[in-house]
Parts: sequence; structure tokens; C-alpha cells
Amino acid sequence: MYCTQCGTNVSKRTKYCPQCGTDLSHTKSKTGKMKKKVSRNQSKSVQNRSGIRIPTSVAVIIGIIVVGLIFVLIQHHPNTTRGEQAAPLANQWSQQVLTVARQFNCPCGNCDDNMAVCDCTDPHGAVEAKNFIRNGLQEGKTTDQMVMAVALKYNISPVQTSE
Repeated sequence: MYCTQCGTNVSKRTKYCPQCGTDLSHTKSKTGKMKKKVSRNQSKSVQNRSGIRIPTSVAVIIGIIVVGLIFVLIQHHPNTTRGEQAAPLANQWSQQVLTVARQFNCPCGNCDDNMAVCDCTDPHGAVEAKNFIRNGLQEGKTTDQMVMAVALKYNISPVQTSE
């Protein structure tokens, strides 16, 4: 027989549940059998709940891994430099950066575009070079110093302008 309150297995002669203290003197063995069935169903229910927890936790872990991979891929995508989108944004580059960039063609070696208008994301391309120029200018270097720094870093010469 089982306690109708907590489901503890007790003998038929027990008057009070040793676990919870419920008065069992008025219960019959039928109730005990019925409670036993409920107890089995409850244990299946607990098994179902723990079965759900495992896949849920696995799904959460997989989700975290996927989000982490996406973040890493975005950070290392050729169109992304130092966590910011380097694709064509007209107002991304200051006039000082463009002043230096106008003096060079794209240093990637794959295109002949002027660096000021080029959006090449190849390694050592215009976007990387313009970021290099911007960082140097933010450190306080002059445009003339940055022209020299770009020429040295990318091993390119300034272009002749017709102005």
C-alpha cells in the first residue's frame, strides 16, 4: 500500500505514514494499488522531464557554439576590419584619410583603382590601407608622414596626379 499524500510504500497495517504523518487508517488496499499506478506514472513523467532537459541543454550548448562561430567568422571576414564593417560606406573615411589615399593606387596588386575610391578588401587592399592611414592620423601623424608610411608599409609609390 502507498501513502495517499506522499506516495511512500507502507504496510497495510500502518495507521500513519512514517514519511509525512498522513492518517492512513481510512484507506483501503484498492487506494494503495491505485496510488502505486500513479506513482509509476509520476516516475515516467520525471523521466520524460529529464529526457527533455538533456536535449535542451545540448541545444543550448550547440546554439552558443554556433553564435560564437558566427561572431568569429564576422570578425575575420575579408569585409570586416577590427570589428567594423569595411565595405563601401561613403562617409566612413575622413577627408584627411582620402587626401593621403588619393596619392596611391590600391596596393593589393589585383586592381589599378585609386585607393581613395577603391573598396578592395583583398589582403593589403585599399580598405586595409585606409584603416592604416586612419589609425596613423588618429595617433597624431601628419598627412605627409602617412604618405611616407603607406609607401614604406605597402612598398608602393605615390601616383602622379594631373592637378
